[in-house]
Amino acid sequence: MHPLFVKADQLSNVAIGSAIESNGTALPLCVSCSSGRSNAIFAPKGTPAPVIAKLNAAAAKALDDENVRKRLLDLGSVIPAAAERTPEALASLVKSEIAKWTPVLKPATN
Repeated sequence: MHPLFVKADQLSNVAIGSAIESNGTALPLCVSCSSGRSNAIFAPKGTPAPVIAKLNAAAAKALDDENVRKRLLDLGSVIPAAAERTPEALASLVKSEIAKWTPVLKPATN
């Protein structure tokens, strides 16, 4: 994602699919962005809890790094508080966003 698009708010939605390897098993991931302000890492349903915990710990460590934080803030990202960086917090956010946007989007798909 080019930073100029983010700064100019020209980017509306991006999903980047990739895979990481854990214990010799490739796990597909989807990193989703919306206007460069919100980022999340999603793993397939059934991904073992220790793998989720390891991904979450790595992401939290990165977000606590001063250089990473500065770069993300320069790109216009919002860095969530530590309590909002858990898988449970993300699940809650996704659930609330689905509830919020389903009534808006559903009529458009019919």
